[in-house]
Amino acid sequence: MSPLERKTNKAPKTPKVRLRPRIDASARREAWKKHYVHLPALRDPLNEGERHSTWLESLFDLAFAGAVGNLAVELARSYDFWALAHFLVLLVPILWSWIGQTFYSTRFDANDIWQTFFAIAQMGCVGGMAIYGAQSLSVGSKFFAISYAMCRLILIIQYVRTAQYIPKAWAYCMGTAYGFSIAMLLWVASVFVPEPYRYGVWALAMGIDLMTPQLLVKHNQYIKVHSSHIPERFGLLILIMISDIFVTQVNALASQKLDFMTLTLGALTFFVALATWWDYFEAVGGADPRGMDDKNTMHAFTAWMYLHFPYGAGLVLISGFARYGIMHGDIGKLTLSQTGVFTIAAVLVLLTPLFLWYSLPHHFGRKDHFQLGFRYMYQLVLIIPTAFAAYYFGVLAGLAALCFVFLVRFVAQMSDSSLATYFKQAKQEEALSAND
Repeated sequence: MSPLERKTNKAPKTPKVRLRPRIDASARREAWKKHYVHLPALRDPLNEGERHSTWLESLFDLAFAGAVGNLAVELARSYDFWALAHFLVLLVPILWSWIGQTFYSTRFDANDIWQTFFAIAQMGCVGGMAIYGAQSLSVGSKFFAISYAMCRLILIIQYVRTAQYIPKAWAYCMGTAYGFSIAMLLWVASVFVPEPYRYGVWALAMGIDLMTPQLLVKHNQYIKVHSSHIPERFGLLILIMISDIFVTQVNALASQKLDFMTLTLGALTFFVALATWWDYFEAVGGADPRGMDDKNTMHAFTAWMYLHFPYGAGLVLISGFARYGIMHGDIGKLTLSQTGVFTIAAVLVLLTPLFLWYSLPHHFGRKDHFQLGFRYMYQLVLIIPTAFAAYYFGVLAGLAALCFVFLVRFVAQMSDSSLATYFKQAKQEEALSAND
C-alpha cells in the first residue's frame, strides 16, 4: 500500500473529552471574590463563643517582637537616663500601633485578602520603625515619624472602608478616623520641625492618638470587644516581651566568654523572666477573659489596657539591664544614672501586676484589696537602697530574690481562698453526680 493510500485510509481521531468543564472568566472572578474577598462586618462577641488569635495576627505580633527587641539592644548600649528617654519615646508609638490594629481586628476582622494586605503593609511600617528606632534620634527621628504615620494611615483607611459597609458603626469608625488623621498629620508635620521642638509635636500627636478612643467610649455599648480574644492578644504581647528577655540574654551570652559569673547572671535573668511570666498569667490573671458590659467593667477594662504600657516598658528595661551587664562585663558598682533606670524598671515590673489584679472586674474599686496589696509594697522599698549601695550582680540577685518573695507571699495569701473554692466546686460536682 502506498503512503498516499495509508494516509487516506487512516481511521479518524477520537475527540478528546474534557474532564473539567470550561469556566468563563467572569465566573472565575466571582468564585475568587467569594472565597478571598469579604465585606467588613461587625463581630458579635455574644454569639461567637470562644475566639482565638488567627495565624495572621500571630505573624503580625512577630513583627512587633523584632521592633521591641531592637529597642532593648539599643537600650543596653549605655543604660542611662538618655537611653531611657530614647527608649520610651519610641516604645509608646510602637505599642500603640499594635493596639490600634488589634482592636480593629477584634471588632471588624473579615479575614479576607484585604485584611491580609493591610496587616502586611503595617508590618512593613513596623519594620521601618524598628530600623530607624535603633538609630539615634538625631539621625532616624524623621524616618521613624514617617513610618509611624504610614502605619496610622493604613489603619485610617481600614476604618473609613469599614464605615461605608456598616451603618451602625459609621459614627465610631469615622470619629476614630478623624482623630487618628489629625494625629497622623502632626507626625508628618514634625518632620519639618527642628529638634528638640519636634518631640513636642510628637507628644501632642501621641496625646491625640491616646485620647481618641476615650472620646468615643459611648459607642462601646453596641461596638463591643470580645471578652476572650482581646485578653489573649494582650497576653501574647506580654509573652513576646518576656521571650525577648530570653533571646537577648542568649545572644549576649553567645558573644561572650562563658565563666561562672556570666552564667550566674544569665541564670538570674532567666529566673526573673520566669517569675514575671508566672506573675502575669497565673498570679494576677492578666490574660483572663474580661469585657465592657457596664460602666464599672468599662473603666476596669480601660485601666487594664493602659497598664500594659508601663508593664511592657519594665520588662524591656529589665532585659536591657541584664544584657548590659553581660555584654560589658560590668559587675562593679552602678552609676547614679544606671541605678535610677534600674529602680524605675523594678518598680514597673513588681508593682504593675498588682494593679492589673485590681483591674479585674470583681476587684476594681474595692478598698479591702488595696489594703491587701499595699502590705507588700514595703518590700519594694528595699530594692532602692540596695540599687544605690550594691554592685551590679547584687542588684540583679536582689531583684530575683524579691520576685521570689512576691510569688511566695502571693501564693500564701491566695491559697486559702483558692482551696476553699476548689473544695466547694468538688462538693458541687459530687452532689450533681449523686443526683444523676
